[in-house]
Order: sequence, then structure tokens, then C-alpha cells
Amino acid sequence: MLTNPELKALEEKFDQLQKLYQVACEDNAKLRKLLADEQSANCRLQERVDLAAGRLQKLLDNLSES
Repeated sequence: MLTNPELKALEEKFDQLQKLYQVACEDNAKLRKLLADEQSANCRLQERVDLAAGRLQKLLDNLSES
């Protein structure tokens, strides 16, 4: 059976674990949002690259026809 000081130490460790879990959950949520934002920005940049590539290809096609 646990003594009173042992129970107190166990409670403190449990409280610490709860706090660490909460911080980890908050960090995880922030990282998920950051990842989503970066993926969105990456998608927009890829669309711009694709558009520029299409324009360059048109220019090259026009040059080769001349």
C-alpha cells in the first residue's frame, strides 16, 4: 500500500504529466495549422509556376514557328 508521501509524489508526477500532455496537444494543433498554411502557400506557388511554364512554352512554340 502507498504511503501518504508516496501518494503525494505520484499525484505531483501525474499533474506534471497532464500539463506536459496539454502543452503537447497545443503544440500539435499549432503545428497542424502551420502545416496546412504552408501546404496552401505551396499550392498557390505551384499554380504560379505552372502558369509561368505554360506561358514560356507558348513563347517557345511561337519562336519555333517563326
